[in-house]
Amino acid sequence: MAAEMKSQELHSDPKALGLLVLETLKPHGWENVDPSSIVVEEHSGGSGNMTFRVRAAGIDGVEVKPSEVALH
Repeated sequence: MAAEMKSQELHSDPKALGLLVLETLKPHGWENVDPSSIVVEEHSGGSGNMTFRVRAAGIDGVEVKPSEVALH
């Protein structure tokens, strides 16, 4: 789903951004991430570019590394 969306559509859909990060990072430590724990926050500055912070927690308290990433 998220992989098929265009960049502009992703900017307005935090859930899709979170799921895109989850799918991308599954082989890099996010295989135990609870999708409902994903939090996406916009942290854009004044340059006009968009930056998002994506955080997640593991299932049943399993630690996730990295626990957060940034999308620019």
